[in-house]
Amino acid sequence: MEVKKEVRKVMNTKFAITVVALVIMTGLCILFWNTDGSYQVELSADKNEGYQWSYTLSDEKVIRERQSYYANGLFVFVFEGLKEGIAEVDFVLTKDDDPSQVYERQTYKLKVNPDKRIILSGIVKS
Repeated sequence: MEVKKEVRKVMNTKFAITVVALVIMTGLCILFWNTDGSYQVELSADKNEGYQWSYTLSDEKVIRERQSYYANGLFVFVFEGLKEGIAEVDFVLTKDDDPSQVYERQTYKLKVNPDKRIILSGIVKS
């Protein structure tokens, strides 16, 4: 009888741990899952060393920037879809001491669906 109680106790503990893990994973998915259809680009560079990412949009009627910020060595740009279509975002990495010198270029091709959700079509790095 004691063995059955111990086995049942272990099984209940494992079940409880599994349920807690599932709840945590579900919460993390909800927290990080992009439900609004926007698209986030994260580009690394050291702002303290004077590096700066900037961009130009090929079609401002298709997408626009919703938010941008710098945190933990990342420049973060969040775009939202305005209407169905395709737009390119051409990012360039420059430095404060010589803004004409381009250290890196990345072009993101973004497709906006009829429901205004953004899908990445491709990235070209140079």
